[in-house]
Amino acid sequence: MENSIIEKYISKLFLLGIDQEIVDILKKGLIVEDDSLVFDGDLDLSSMNLTSLKFLEDIKEVIGYFDCENNNLTSLEGCPESVINDFDCECNNLTSLEGGPSSVGGHFYCENNQLTSLEGCPSSVGGHFYCDNNSKILEKPLNIKINGRFNN
Repeated sequence: MENSIIEKYISKLFLLGIDQEIVDILKKGLIVEDDSLVFDGDLDLSSMNLTSLKFLEDIKEVIGYFDCENNNLTSLEGCPESVINDFDCECNNLTSLEGGPSSVGGHFYCENNQLTSLEGCPSSVGGHFYCDNNSKILEKPLNIKINGRFNN
């Protein structure tokens, strides 16, 4: 059953026209937990000229860090719901954090984007929250638990 879930997802990636380099990266870490796809390890998709992360929408969690910095993303739609370590989406063209993870165990990096608010940010960040160099000064949301510093 586990292999068939992974095989179906890999087939879907090919149908979507996802680059072979990205498929190879995903193949290395995909596992199935409770009938859900999980990436076991650090998922580094930085500097790959990505414009969307929707092809990741079947992956529920990353057991490691998730890095999608230095791409051409305008949305985080498709991100895993949970990232055990750091989450890095800096240096994109994001105007919102909607679609991003709801929980990040380490640091959260969203600097150098076009953010005008932090709506959609994780409800829990285990480390620091970095949001420097965006369109305007961003205020810390009241409903977020940050165990480290909030840098804006």
